[in-house]
This record gives sequence, C-alpha cells and structure tokens, in this order.
Amino acid sequence: LYASLTPLGQFAGTFLICSGGEQLYIIDQHAAAERILYELIAEKAEQKAGGSAQLAMPVALELSFSETAQLTEAIWELNEAGFIIEHFGDNSFVIRGVPLWYEGDDAEQLLRLFLEEAGEGPVNTLRLRQEELFRAACRQAIKANRYLTAADISVLLSKLDQCQNPLTCPHGRPLALRISRSEIYKRF
Repeated sequence: LYASLTPLGQFAGTFLICSGGEQLYIIDQHAAAERILYELIAEKAEQKAGGSAQLAMPVALELSFSETAQLTEAIWELNEAGFIIEHFGDNSFVIRGVPLWYEGDDAEQLLRLFLEEAGEGPVNTLRLRQEELFRAACRQAIKANRYLTAADISVLLSKLDQCQNPLTCPHGRPLALRISRSEIYKRF
C-alpha cells in the first residue's frame, strides 16, 4: 500500500502528502517512524526476553522502607525480567544489570517503574516492557519539523509496508488520513 504511493511533498515538516490512485494520503511521519521502530525493537526484545545486560557502571540507590519491601517481594519477577540487583544492607541496593531488551539509559527509572507496578499488585512485566518499548520507539522516531528527502520518504513508506500493523502508531492512533477524490470535489 504505502510503497506504491507517490510522494507529493511535506506539510509543516510533520506530514507527508502522497497520492495513490484516486486517493490523497496525509501521513504523520513521526507516527509512521514510531510504528516501524516499535516493531523492530519489539522483535529484538522478544528474542532477548529474560536476558540481562550488565551495566558498565552499576547504579547505587537508596530506597524507602516501602520500596525496599516492594523490591523484596518482587525480586523473583525482577530477576525473571532481566534485572541483576544486589542488596547492600538496610535500604541500599545496586543495580548491576537491566533487561536485555531495555533501550534506555536510566536503570533506576526502569526499576522504579517496576516497583510502582509492584505497589499496585502483581508485577505485569509484559505491560511494563511494552510501555518501555513504546518510549524507546518514540525517542528514536523522526520528530516534527524535520524535512525529509525524497529518498527518506521512499524508505519510510517501504518500511511501513513491512509492518504487521501499518495503520496505527504503537499507541493505537491512526498514522494516515485518506481522502478520496470525490471527497475533495465535494469540498470545492
């Protein structure tokens, strides 16, 4: 579908304007890039599920009494998710490894997300992993106000065709608007 479109240009450095047959397409370039990256990152994460990546610099942290209790209670799930955590007495811990699928650079923030989840009941590591993958894709995706070359647009459209769900961004919002020729004529 997308690779067969003819790029006409960009609007506001944010939307791709393309034509295909009797249709005009307006494609959110950030949402499209986010979908492509999310599926690539999710596939890589699936292959690495359960593994750990050692941190070059371990992260020391002090937790509150309740956070320490949450960590202790969720230690098995955290280990299964790929965290390597050492206890250093009282409320002191060191994070030595994070899940292999983690694309970010803030191990403490990721651990606190898990602990926050643990405070609300059983840890849903799959949901947390998905949220983190959403964030990773969003951070790496093309931003608004970035003008793309014709080659960039062509590659983006081709990669979009390879996605399992090329109709929405990872959060479920539509990434393209299709306007038929008859709709355009009705407006004029």
